[in-house]
Amino acid sequence: MVVVFQKRKNALWVKIIRSIYGKGGGLDTNITCRNISGRTIWKEIIKAGTIADDTRASFSTSITKQLENGESIKFWKDIWCGSERFCTLFHRIFMLGSNKDAHVADRISHNGTSTCGIWSWIRSPSGRALNELTEINNIVSSIKLTDKPDAWKYDLDPSGIYTTKSLARKIDCLKLGNHATNISVPRNKYIPQKVNIFAWRVAQKKIPVRIELDKRGIDLNTVLCLICNSDIESTDHTMVHCPKIAQIWFLTLNWWNQPTSIISNLEDAISNQ
Repeated sequence: MVVVFQKRKNALWVKIIRSIYGKGGGLDTNITCRNISGRTIWKEIIKAGTIADDTRASFSTSITKQLENGESIKFWKDIWCGSERFCTLFHRIFMLGSNKDAHVADRISHNGTSTCGIWSWIRSPSGRALNELTEINNIVSSIKLTDKPDAWKYDLDPSGIYTTKSLARKIDCLKLGNHATNISVPRNKYIPQKVNIFAWRVAQKKIPVRIELDKRGIDLNTVLCLICNSDIESTDHTMVHCPKIAQIWFLTLNWWNQPTSIISNLEDAISNQ
């Protein structure tokens, strides 16, 4: 939602948020709360990113500005080149600049095949500030602006596009470690929420089947399936491969007029819920 807020500047709801909380919507450059007091729906939406950060998912810093024409990215105060703001990295010449809110397009000029910086100072740099100016000029010389508008990039997904699914998968990997799986668990709105949660737990192999209890050091007289007594009671066996369970799948799929071959493994059982 916050990413959409940054992109859709002309949308009516964005204009309302800006009229209430200011041009920045009460956000700082890390997409977190800054100037919002009290309990409001907008603040709760923004706080969701902070909750994600608590899982070490780095959500707030994963949404970065992607430089194109440089007209909406602040040269000094936004993170657009590297991992730090130029106002922090080059603090001496930042303090000497006359316009600290200048955009990238205001500070970069293309002259034929070369690129150079356009500077405006309160007073001319000297001493160590000159070293910073040389360093920042070297960076600016490699920047190429385009005719496209600046965009937002989501770093936790290779596509650069934010999806709730990609964030949930990242959190699963952090919380579950090596136990996380790549099985997609679609949410089915026609079944109770507890069934959706159970399907997710099955996908992560987090149900207390006998083989998992044995791994945790719980003393059991056997790890064989108590239903068929012919194979180890694992998640895959309990949900799909046990002969009794396979018979239930067969009868259920026949009842639903579905092909009985669509459930052959655990991933099929979950993705076809």
